[in-house]
Amino acid sequence: MNNTKIMDFLSAKISGKNKKYIILALVVLCFFMIIIPTDKKEETITQVPENETLDYIKKLEEKIKILVESIDGAGNTTVFLNCKNGEESKYATEKDKDYGEKVIVIRKEGGGETPIITKKIQPEITGAVIICDGAENKKVEYMITQAVSIALGVKTNNITVLKRR
Repeated sequence: MNNTKIMDFLSAKISGKNKKYIILALVVLCFFMIIIPTDKKEETITQVPENETLDYIKKLEEKIKILVESIDGAGNTTVFLNCKNGEESKYATEKDKDYGEKVIVIRKEGGGETPIITKKIQPEITGAVIICDGAENKKVEYMITQAVSIALGVKTNNITVLKRR
């Protein structure tokens, strides 16, 4: 069949009172698809304790410090990073008809339980302050800004490079 014949066939079958029944059937079908719960596994996000976030930020600051100090002319460096939120973990969950959403856990021999983590989301870095000996040199300042921007995925206007006193 070509496209014209198919369109003519569908137009003939969906015209008049048949059109009303087809639309009603589609509405009822959509309603049931929304109402009936599925056993599909989903994820729930939970905030990770603040000390783990601070450890992550301190390690990242140390890596950026090493990066900046390796730039010719930067000298001794201090790094401060600003983040938007803390680290988050996504846990595997499943829907239960009786209890709603439940986190899936692994049972240990000693009787404890551990939730299954499907993904860890690191804090979003929003800015950086770099204090270093060589910041008065505009070329060094530019190289530091570019390197930190690329390393952190932060826009250059969110990075400040200052001279150490």
